Amino acid sequence: MNEAPTRAQRAFVAGVREALRLGDDLADEQILAAAAEWEHAERSTRIRAGMTTYVRKGRRLGTPISPEREAVYRHVIALRVSGLSLSKIAAAMNDAGVPTPRGGPWGVSPVQKILASDTARRLLGAAPP
Repeated sequence: MNEAPTRAQRAFVAGVREALRLGDDLADEQILAAAAEWEHAERSTRIRAGMTTYVRKGRRLGTPISPEREAVYRHVIALRVSGLSLSKIAAAMNDAGVPTPRGGPWGVSPVQKILASDTARRLLGAAPP
């Protein structure tokens, strides 16, 4: 069964046709550019399919966090669950002398980023979106 050509394939054919129309001087460059575009689209499709398969097998993408960082995430989550506001969590973390994951002082923004992260959802038992 013949499938409809993909957008990348149509762009490749159009590029070759344009190259042939332009003549020898620009034909090679035009054909190579069209082939590169096609390969880029095909590679993207293969990578996306591979990542989807990887996730469906129950594996997680990304770099695992260190036990120390996970402890910080768990502490921030526990403070939020206990009812503290974002600014009070930041103040508590600063008072405890715990650096942010990037090494700076705590504010509302780092607390928000931690609470909205896939890592926080995983630690709470929810699947990432």
